[in-house]
Amino acid sequence: MKVKFREVGNSLTITIPKDIVKVLNLKQGMEAEINMKDNRITVVPIETTSNISIKSLFKDYNGDYKPNEIDWGDKRGSEVW
Repeated sequence: MKVKFREVGNSLTITIPKDIVKVLNLKQGMEAEINMKDNRITVVPIETTSNISIKSLFKDYNGDYKPNEIDWGDKRGSEVW
């Protein structure tokens, strides 16, 4: 797929075609990692924590959690214990 580089300020931009945006579920404001190797550019979208659901966080939970008491040491300041 062919795209054109366009000048924006002191930088160049390209437009990502709609069908690629849809397949990769890209959204405005998402971040990406851009790299260059062997005269090739790669752009990899970065998944942020805002895309993580509570369901996915607990998908491997089997119900065997037993909390342990943690000794945080003596209080220092005006904490309420």
